[in-house]
Amino acid sequence: MNPLKVFSNVNLGWLIRHYIFGIIILSFFYFALPTHDFYLFFTLIINLIFFPFACFVWEELKNMLLGDNVFIVNAIFLLLSKIIIKLILFMLAIPIGIIGFLILWFIINKKQEL
Repeated sequence: MNPLKVFSNVNLGWLIRHYIFGIIILSFFYFALPTHDFYLFFTLIINLIFFPFACFVWEELKNMLLGDNVFIVNAIFLLLSKIIIKLILFMLAIPIGIIGFLILWFIINKKQEL
C-alpha cells in the first residue's frame, strides 16, 4: 500500500488544524532560536510533517487512559497545559509521529483487507 494513502484516510479538518498548530509552533521555534542554519530548519520541517501523527498517538493514549471523563479545571491551567503538551509533542514529533503513522498505516491496511 502507498504510505500517502494515510493522509487521504485521515479527517481533512483534523489534519489541517494540527498542521496550523504545527506551523505556529515552527514559527515560534524558528524566530526564538538564535541560529537559522539549514539543518535546524530541516529538522523543524520534519517535525511539522510528523506533528499530526504525534497528536494522534497522544489523543488515543489520552482516550484510552481517561475515557469519557470530564474534568473541571481553571481555564488558564487548561490553556497552559495544552500549550506545554503541544510543544512537547512538536519536539518529540519524529519518534512519536512515526509510531502514529505506522499505527494508522496498519489500521488502514486491515480495513482494506476486510
